[in-house]
Amino acid sequence: MRKRSIFITTTIIFLLLILFPTMISANEKTYDVGTTNLLIRSGPSIESEVLGKLNPGDQVKVFDESNGWYQTYYNGKEAWVASQFLFQGKQKSVTSPSSESVSISATGVRIRSGPGTSYSIIGFTTLGETFSVLDKNNDWIKVSLPNGNIGWIASWLTNQQASEAIPKARSNKSIQEPSKSISGNASLSGYNIILDPGHGGNDSGAIGVGNVYEKDMVMEVVDDITNRLKQEGATVLLTRSNDTRIELPKRVAISHAYQTHAFISLHFNASPIISANGISTHYYSNQNLAYQVQNAIAQHLNLSDRGIRQDSFYVLRNNQNPAILIEMGFITNPSDLLKIQSKDYQSSIAEAITQGLISYFKN
Repeated sequence: MRKRSIFITTTIIFLLLILFPTMISANEKTYDVGTTNLLIRSGPSIESEVLGKLNPGDQVKVFDESNGWYQTYYNGKEAWVASQFLFQGKQKSVTSPSSESVSISATGVRIRSGPGTSYSIIGFTTLGETFSVLDKNNDWIKVSLPNGNIGWIASWLTNQQASEAIPKARSNKSIQEPSKSISGNASLSGYNIILDPGHGGNDSGAIGVGNVYEKDMVMEVVDDITNRLKQEGATVLLTRSNDTRIELPKRVAISHAYQTHAFISLHFNASPIISANGISTHYYSNQNLAYQVQNAIAQHLNLSDRGIRQDSFYVLRNNQNPAILIEMGFITNPSDLLKIQSKDYQSSIAEAITQGLISYFKN
């Protein structure tokens, strides 16, 4: 009886040894590291002992998860890493590498260590540069870099825009081929400007006299502004070029994915007080940019100058790049609206914003 018991126990242990690795293999997932110097700890806590470090390009096999920490093994011991710095890519066959390539459609696009603007910047691209595609994750493309490293690029800044990527300018001209300055000086050459037409889609924004929508009025002026900036040599990108709703985090993400020198959010104001009128420029941290643009607006447009104001709008306070928001007049004021709808206004606001940017970059 004793021998039989020993035999059964031995058999069970043997079967577990055979099956356990298979069970682990079935449950484990492989993640890529998306930041530099990611600490490996002995437990799921920032107070746990540091066992080592990981960097972009490293991979981690994850077996368990606990309160934002992934469990793995390091030097044969159980270890833990913070889950927010790991991301899971699609598995690819080593024997069948992708021959797909992608080219960059703008200058100064940021290469990041992971698929998102929260990951560290590891380099920049040049216009037309081509990379081999290794993987895709939503709006981000994993590419092979010339130095052998791996990086991630926003798809909406390449020739392979994702399904939800933001279109570029509505102008037939490509943004990477700006026309030369009328004066021949190309005062904004080398500068990347993002224009952010407010609202869109089911978000109409303010509703003005005659039931006009802010989202539509903004698009009436954006082409003139885009073309005037291009005449001065600027590279221009729009967060939206049609009647589409773009969420605020996405607008900021576009700014961060690009080497943006100025982000300008375009809006029209509204008030229950019909007499409220004029133009104002809002900033969160870059007062000088707001001042230069508002000063130029006051010189070029025949609307009341409401000055500059510090405000905590989402696209301003969360933007790492110089950013302003312009309220380009009150569509609830009949006099303002009449001017706003004129061709003279559209060309004047375009000239004012352009000259304001030129003054800002000179100073």
